[in-house]
Amino acid sequence: MRPSHRDTILVRMHFCDGNVARSALAELGRDRELSVTVFQGRNGPKAASIELEVSGPAVKIKEFVRRSDTEGSSFGTSSIGIA
Repeated sequence: MRPSHRDTILVRMHFCDGNVARSALAELGRDRELSVTVFQGRNGPKAASIELEVSGPAVKIKEFVRRSDTEGSSFGTSSIGIA
């Protein structure tokens, strides 16, 4: 893999607790190697949903997906083709 290669995925996350959603986004923002674009989101005290695009090194994206999938969220991803 080339060091400058970046992958991009589309992520849809659903949380049963709005506080967990805020925590997950804060965690994502700490990683300087990932770029995040939030397309839409709803956050309330009892539930939250977020649709975002995550770009960066494949290993960092996989690490984020692994962590997020265990934080009490329903999680779905799809790859975005890059020309």
